[in-house]
Amino acid sequence: MKHAICASLGAYPAKTCHEAMRLANHSFETLFGKISTSHVQLCPQNFGQLTDAIVDDLMALYPDTRFRLHANARVQERLQIVDLVDWFDRPDFFAALARTSKRLNAPAYSLHAGQRSSLLLAKLFDAAKAAADLFGCPVAIEGHYPTARGKFFLDSWLKYEQLARSGVPFALDLSHIQILAHKSGEVRYDLLCDMVASDRCLEIHLSANDGSGDQHRQLVEPPWWWSLLDMAHADAVLFTEGNQVRH
Repeated sequence: MKHAICASLGAYPAKTCHEAMRLANHSFETLFGKISTSHVQLCPQNFGQLTDAIVDDLMALYPDTRFRLHANARVQERLQIVDLVDWFDRPDFFAALARTSKRLNAPAYSLHAGQRSSLLLAKLFDAAKAAADLFGCPVAIEGHYPTARGKFFLDSWLKYEQLARSGVPFALDLSHIQILAHKSGEVRYDLLCDMVASDRCLEIHLSANDGSGDQHRQLVEPPWWWSLLDMAHADAVLFTEGNQVRH
C-alpha cells in the first residue's frame, strides 16, 4: 500500500491527548502493522479540554506530527455535539474550533454532516465553503449511513453521489460505507472508486464492523473495500479509527 495509515486519537477513547499520543506511537493493527503518527487527528472522544497550553505542548513534543481537529473536538470547557448542519446556528463554537485549528497550523479539518434538518443540501455545501474561509484550510464533509429512523443527513448512495459532485472536499469513512452497503443491499463501487481517487478526498477513515452499526473495531481481515485504498489520491490521509483500548 502506498499510504501510511495514521492515528486518530478517537481510537483511544477517554484518554487525554497526551496519553493517546504515547500509546499511538507504539500501536499496531493486525492487518497493516504499525500505526503512523505523521498525521494525527485530535478528537472529541479524548478526555479533557484541548487548551492552548495542551496544543502548544503537543506540537513541541511531536514536531514531526501534523495535527488536525476532527468533528466536535473539545476546544471549549464543555463537550458539545455540533455538526456541519449547525454552522448557521453556532458561530461561537466554530470560531473556537477555527482558532485552535490555526494554532495547530492544521492542513485540514473534517466534520460530520450531522442529523437531518430543514437545511437544503446546497446550503450544507455552502457552509463547508464558508468554514474553509474561517479555518484557513480545507474543510471536509463526512457522511453517515442509514438508520431505522433516518436520522442522518448524508445516509444514501444518492447523497454520497451528490457530495462527490458538489465540488467541496470530503472525508470518506469506509466503515460507514460498510453499513450503507449492508443496509441498502447495494455497492456503488464505481462511485467509491471515483471518490477515493478524487483530489477532494482529504481523508479516508478505516475501521471494522458487521454492517449493523458503527462498532469501531480494529481491522483483522481485509474487508471487501480494502482494494479501494490502492486507488486513493496521493494527498489523501488515511486514519484508523479501530479502537486501540478495547481488547
